[in-house]
Amino acid sequence: NVFRSHPNIYPMKADVLEVDGLRLGGISGIFGNPNKKPWRHDFTEFEESFRAIIEERPDILLLHEGPDFPPERLRGSDFIRNLVVDLPADARPKLIVNGHCHWSKPMVELTTSGPAVLNVDARVVVLQRPV
Repeated sequence: NVFRSHPNIYPMKADVLEVDGLRLGGISGIFGNPNKKPWRHDFTEFEESFRAIIEERPDILLLHEGPDFPPERLRGSDFIRNLVVDLPADARPKLIVNGHCHWSKPMVELTTSGPAVLNVDARVVVLQRPV
């Protein structure tokens, strides 16, 4: 993979890594037929990857396609939302960062017990350590 040869670029395919003390879990790509286009996952493959990542307790979950948020009609995947909501609250990542579908509102709390979902489609987000 051409991206993996560059420092500080981490295309994630069901990976968990630590960067500056934060545990990042991620799944690149969207739902679709993996035999027809690259970076596509069928639902079974995605769920297996998701559960493997969650077992490693990431602080932040990075997804290309993220959960939907019906209360505000924000588009995304109901399948992903259900996977997250069905987890015990203490097993959920603190933050999900995703793009793919633009939201008019950049951040929501998926449930009252989390996690926060940050939609970065057409946005720039810079994370830095507190000073």
